Amino acid sequence: MKSPKALLLLACLSASLSAEPVQAAPNHQRPLLIALVMVPVLGIAAWRISARSRKREEAIPGYTLQEELGRGATAVVHAAVHNATGQAYAIKLLKSEPPMEPDAVARMRREIKLMRDLQHPGIVSLCDFGEHRGQHYMVLEKVSGRTLRDTLPIPTLEQGLDHVQSLLEAMTYAHSKDVIHRDLKPENLMIDPQGKMRLLDFGFSRSAQRNTFETMDNSVAGTPAYMAPERLMCHTTPASDQYSLGLIAYEMLTGRPAIPHGLDVAAVITKQMQEIPTSPKLLNEIIPESIDRFVMKLISKKPEDRFENMQAALEEFLKARTGTPPLAHR
Repeated sequence: MKSPKALLLLACLSASLSAEPVQAAPNHQRPLLIALVMVPVLGIAAWRISARSRKREEAIPGYTLQEELGRGATAVVHAAVHNATGQAYAIKLLKSEPPMEPDAVARMRREIKLMRDLQHPGIVSLCDFGEHRGQHYMVLEKVSGRTLRDTLPIPTLEQGLDHVQSLLEAMTYAHSKDVIHRDLKPENLMIDPQGKMRLLDFGFSRSAQRNTFETMDNSVAGTPAYMAPERLMCHTTPASDQYSLGLIAYEMLTGRPAIPHGLDVAAVITKQMQEIPTSPKLLNEIIPESIDRFVMKLISKKPEDRFENMQAALEEFLKARTGTPPLAHR
């Protein structure tokens, strides 16, 4: 029995031999009959395991898939190794089993189109993409480390400010390429072993050149706790990313989310639309007033009350940070 096929063949040959009830056999024959009864079970199990293994290994030509790294509503991300070079990657696969969201393929194609033009040290790189036997995939640079969600709270103010600056630089670059992310949140930010922040997952991104009015289905595709008020009203602008970035900065610098966790969607939407969060400085007194004003401007309810663009936000942040001492959180 050197292969699953051999196990299955033996199972078929032994089926008739094992048809007689074990209870009716003499005592000295029972071990043999029990073994024959088990062969079909073991053979089928071995065949199924081998089939699943072959399916995973052959999912993407040239790559061997390894452990699962993450899973979303429409896609699964696996660690992978390039067979020829041994280089490690992360491969994002659309789920093939039903029910699949109707626009999942279109969303991945849009993500690929946008990411092809993004080459920045603060953004994970797209290395390859394609379709194999109906399986759509993206091959991404593999970034080691933990998500910002798993890293919170940030231990020092200086580290928090470093992360805010890194995110501002990455998003300034993305906006310069007319890419609106639309789903900035701590789960989509990776902190590598060197403490550098990397931006992940452009699955909900849009081109700034497209009509910014959206359907309700698209408008709620994201995370309400980090979503700008205008997005909840089916309207996205580049300033929508400023708002989400501001909420992330708020949480990193104060140690508390601006929108408390655990609320139902209706309560979250009410807070996003109507309630102004407590000033960051009131929660962490060592935050400079200039940084406090900067964060509060980012999370202004009206897009026109935020910065003119992400480049202007970055420039204002650098001015506000000048002279900030490397102090720890309270």
